[in-house]
Order: sequence, then C-alpha cells, then structure tokens
Amino acid sequence: MKKINVCVITFPISQAGVEPLSNFVEILRVCANKLYLITGNAGYDFFRNKFSSVFGVHHISGKSTIAKIIKYAFTQLRIINKVLQFSLKVDAFIFFIGGPSSSALIIAKLMRKQVVLVLAGSDKVSLRLSDKKLSAPISLIQAINLVVCDKIVVYSRNIINEFGLQRYANKIYIAHRHFLDFEKFTVTDLRKRDALVGYVGRLSKEKGTINYLEAVAKIEPATGIHFLIAGDGLLRPQVESFVKKDLTKRIKFVGWVDHDDLPAFLNELKLLVLPSYTEGLPNVMLEAMACGTPVLAMPVGSIPDVIRDCETGFLLKSNDPKHIAEKIIELLNKPELLEKVSANAYVYVRENFSFEKTIAVWQKIIAKFV
Repeated sequence: MKKINVCVITFPISQAGVEPLSNFVEILRVCANKLYLITGNAGYDFFRNKFSSVFGVHHISGKSTIAKIIKYAFTQLRIINKVLQFSLKVDAFIFFIGGPSSSALIIAKLMRKQVVLVLAGSDKVSLRLSDKKLSAPISLIQAINLVVCDKIVVYSRNIINEFGLQRYANKIYIAHRHFLDFEKFTVTDLRKRDALVGYVGRLSKEKGTINYLEAVAKIEPATGIHFLIAGDGLLRPQVESFVKKDLTKRIKFVGWVDHDDLPAFLNELKLLVLPSYTEGLPNVMLEAMACGTPVLAMPVGSIPDVIRDCETGFLLKSNDPKHIAEKIIELLNKPELLEKVSANAYVYVRENFSFEKTIAVWQKIIAKFV
C-alpha cells in the first residue's frame, strides 16, 4: 500500500481532547508516510515535546458573542496560514476534533488536496446548550464543511442517522480511532466494590453534568450510595459549589484525573453514568468496560453500537434527573445483572478495540486517498 503525507488539523482543544487526538495521531503514524499536526492550547502543550511535526495555534475565547466571533476569526486566519505552509508537503488534510473550520477546509480544497472531515459529537447541539446565539452560524459552517469535503468519517452507522447525514452516503466511511492498551486495565471484582457511582468527563452542559448533579440530589442518603465526580471544564465552579453544599459528605469531586490513573479510579466504581446530550464514541466508556465497570449512558452518537441494553451496558431512556436517579437505584439493587454486564462488557472491548483492528480499518481508508 502506498503511503501518503497527511496533515491533521484541530481547532485548539481543551485537556479533554488530548487523549482522543493522541490516539488518532498514533494510528496515522502507522498509516501515513509523513504526518503533520496543527493544533493548539492543551493539544500543542501535550505534543510539542513528543512530536517534532506539531505546530501550535493558540486560542482564547471571548466573553461576549461578538468577542467570540472576532477571536474565532483570528484563530481561523492563523490555521489558514498553516494550511498554506503545508499545502506543498501533504496529500490530504484531515479535520479532526475541536470546533468548526470551514474557511481552512475550503482553502485546503482550493489547493486541490484531499479533504477529510472526522465527525464525533455535534457542535450544533453543544452550542445550542451553551450559546444559542452562535447555534445558527455554526450550523451553517457545518453544512458547508459537509458539502465541501471529499470524505466524511464517522464512528458508527448510528451517527449517520442521528446527524442526518444520509444525503452524503456516497462519501461516508465508518471508522473509529479508539483502541485500548489492555495491559493497563485490570479488573477488581465488582462484588468487592462499594456502592460508588461515578461521572468522568468534561464538565459541560452537553455532557449532561448538571443532569447528573440533579440526579444525585434526588437519591436519598439512606440508600447508602456514594458518588464521585471527575473532570474539568466550564461548569467546574457549579460542581464545586454543589459538592460543598452536600452536608451528607457522600459526594466527592476529584477534579481532572490523569489518564494513567484512570484505570484505578474506574475500578473503584460500581457504575459509571454518561448522561450526555451528544457524543461520538466516548473513550471513558470503553475504558470503564475494560475495567469491568458497568456503564449507564444515553443512547447518543456511537454509544448504542457498543452498549446493548442489559447485555454490555445500560441505556437511559432520557437524561431527565429523576429517570437517572431511579435507574441508578434500580441497577445497584440488581447485583447479579451488574456482574453479568461487567463480564460481557470486558469481553466485548477486548474483541473489538485492539490497536491492530483499528489500524487495519484506517489503512483501508487512507488507501482510498491515493
């Protein structure tokens, strides 16, 4: 197979985006002849001493809508500048996580390069929850991206239907960038774990963080259930305030958990809850399954392709706090079902998320770029 030169572009990302990007870079290092990376913020901080062909673009978001638009435009100009610099060196530009980039994508297309768009979660849903004023322009940018790009990569077939991508079926490819190093994941017997329920991820509205907190508040201390929250993000002040007001001391907030420490953290949990409004294919779900930790999640993004309800995990009917609370109590009162799901989930991720399997899929896709 002929290898080509590839440049991966992300809008400057937060700490939560580092692990997904790191996985993707590791895959493309095998599949591509030469790999370049344009990223920023936490992404650049992570790669600058690990990867010689990384180039940084820093971004600070404005407070008002106008300020956000102006700062976004300046960041786009810096990304476009990098695209022009690499246009003679690469055969394909892959636009990955971290925000809409239609202007840079169009420039790459005008340079007659293969342009690939990798879709995970929905920026449109995220902005509808956090900044409704930007929802319409972002939807327009996403529409332009989908029309202009040569290929669209999604993590599963469910995303095609959820995002309404059927009209682009002729240029859609299904491939995830997820793999696990199973040597890092051990399993503590679920029966020996305390009644501890956790949330791990970015603290934001689209991740359902507030829904989780409100669900916790509805569960009586008499149930004996305790809660852990791990992560960082815009809602951190609200999370810290919520925990501080908890007089029962059954809720613990630990902040950001380093990825190397995550397996030990997940092995403490009896149940992991992911009440997201939008998702791609969450890493932490797969990592929990590799630790034998049952997952209770919303059926969004690629989650239903991995979690079969009451077989490899559990699916929420909605992320209404009352429903989440009732489901947590119900499941913790069914230890035999939790143990069955724990075992099934462990086997499933080992069979489907190895490095070798993921590489094989991406090699086939990269071959189509030539």
